Amino acid sequence: MILMRKKFKRRRLKIMNITIETTDKDLSSLAGMLIFKKLCEKAYPEDIFDNNNIPSLKSGIDKNIVKLKQLIYAFQAGAECLDDFNRLAMDSSFRAICDDRVYTPKSMGNFLRTFDQIKCKNLNSLLSRTSFRLRSSLFPTAESIIFDIDSTSNQQYGKKMEGVNMNYKGFKSLDTIQVFDERGIQYWNEVRSGNTHTAKGSQEIIHKVFAEIPEEIKSLRKFVRADSGYCTKSFFDACTVKDSEFVICMRKLMYRPLIKMVSAWEKQDTSEPSRVIFVGGRECEIGETVYRPKNSHHEFRVIILRAVKPASLNKLILEESDYDYQGWVSNICESMSAEEVIKLYRKRGHCENFIRELKNGLDLHHYPCQKLLANKAFGIIAALSYNLMRFVSLKDNPTNPKFAKAIRFKFVHIPCQVVRHARKVTFRFMNSHFKEVSKWLEEFSRMKVGLPLVAT
Repeated sequence: MILMRKKFKRRRLKIMNITIETTDKDLSSLAGMLIFKKLCEKAYPEDIFDNNNIPSLKSGIDKNIVKLKQLIYAFQAGAECLDDFNRLAMDSSFRAICDDRVYTPKSMGNFLRTFDQIKCKNLNSLLSRTSFRLRSSLFPTAESIIFDIDSTSNQQYGKKMEGVNMNYKGFKSLDTIQVFDERGIQYWNEVRSGNTHTAKGSQEIIHKVFAEIPEEIKSLRKFVRADSGYCTKSFFDACTVKDSEFVICMRKLMYRPLIKMVSAWEKQDTSEPSRVIFVGGRECEIGETVYRPKNSHHEFRVIILRAVKPASLNKLILEESDYDYQGWVSNICESMSAEEVIKLYRKRGHCENFIRELKNGLDLHHYPCQKLLANKAFGIIAALSYNLMRFVSLKDNPTNPKFAKAIRFKFVHIPCQVVRHARKVTFRFMNSHFKEVSKWLEEFSRMKVGLPLVAT
């Protein structure tokens, strides 16, 4: 019996001067995932995963490593929830990079639910370790590294989700504490109960992140920046023990008693464009004093900024109540002026952009699972994926890196024809796209497998 191939019937539709036709070619819009698959193989080789950070099956952990990497690929391809795996499975390029087996949303949910507290902690440590190596590859001659730690609320609507509680803003949410460097690479991602105080566990995070710093970059000058939620003695001590310099915004209740201890207020040169300006564009004065926390042997530098309140501008004699104040505590002493310390802290605003990027670019506004530990694992895997996108962004343009939307548009959403023949898969590109993809594949091929990521 001879089986005849069904003849393809071409269809046409004309809209104004554009004709639409059907084709039997296998087309894809995600051919750029080849670039990220190659980078993922270099940055996250299978031997860095083991029973300590990945749940094991009776047959081993190989299948779970595949699931983890498919989650990484899905975030990069633009998936916003586990159900998007059904959509991605229809794309020929995505199926090809997943070796023609894309797991279902149910399988991915079951995989995430197998994580326990210890494996989540160890996977976070792995995130830190790989992040340092990615940074070292991008900036091998850097002399310093600046860490920003902050938490953010993730509003949730599921009534049965573990950890969803009323937060200080008055809505039900989970809470995520995160650590970034000044370049936007992430070192820690931990999902917590929604009513968790922002600084809870921050000392442990500092110790965990700093413990993963490779020997070859331990000599870097290290800075930590944080908002007033982290202005606690235990956080100061954690940074001090790790030989890190810090600058932290002070709460009003902490700096108010110190204002009278300022011996001199220094006015800013109004003709200097780079001078420090108070909130609202007001001219200001800078004062300094010292602060010793209760039961502490350390004295820290306090920098206070003051500006006249708008309602008091016409007064001839000004009192303490006629000023608005801002205060910072720091262990940075003679190496920086007060003005330089304030400017260093104010650059911390970029951290908010990186948090917003995770929420908007990877849709971490919400988490998909009912179990809190599953959402912890989901957040860490999202961070592993985000770091590879950030790596490509910094590699492409170190001075003006793009965010997820632009990176996907340039590197992921590349059209191609997928040809399957004799158990082989071929991606056919336009000439311009072929040159771009080939350049990046060759770039990553020259890197050593594993860590560190150093070009050969």
